[in-house]
Amino acid sequence: MMRYTLLLLLFCCSVAVQCQTSSIQKTYAFTREELPGTIMVDEKGEPVKHKGDTTNIIYLETKGTVLDYQIAWIKGIPYKINLLPVNESRVRVGQLMNADKDVVITPKTGNKLWQVVLEPVVLNAKQPVIKGVQPTDIILQGDYKRRKFFYTIKNRVMLRPLLAM
Repeated sequence: MMRYTLLLLLFCCSVAVQCQTSSIQKTYAFTREELPGTIMVDEKGEPVKHKGDTTNIIYLETKGTVLDYQIAWIKGIPYKINLLPVNESRVRVGQLMNADKDVVITPKTGNKLWQVVLEPVVLNAKQPVIKGVQPTDIILQGDYKRRKFFYTIKNRVMLRPLLAM
């Protein structure tokens, strides 16, 4: 009997942690390749290949307060998470890569929008192994009552690049 009570207690705790992560109602994830404005050349005048920088743009739409997310994992690389509240009722993110259409985020009435700002960070840790997570997925990691929890963002939308001057 004690064994079943203990199993029931553990199950309830895991459900409670899962319920806490459900404050996220919707995620918006975008990728933009930043292209150089001026093509660099070597001493012979030949163009030097420049790999564009990739920017990840992430917004979370939540109901109530957002939990303490600390680390984001993208392709095995850790980033420190800074959450910034968005006070505007609509946010224009950019234009879709293959269409002449603006991407505008408008949260539902009563929900709160947060911008996820990522900073590179050096950690002596590897990306957590989570069943069903693909290498291209974004993993948000946080703590709730001293327990780690994870939220996976599966889909990202490509935006048109911004040309540097």
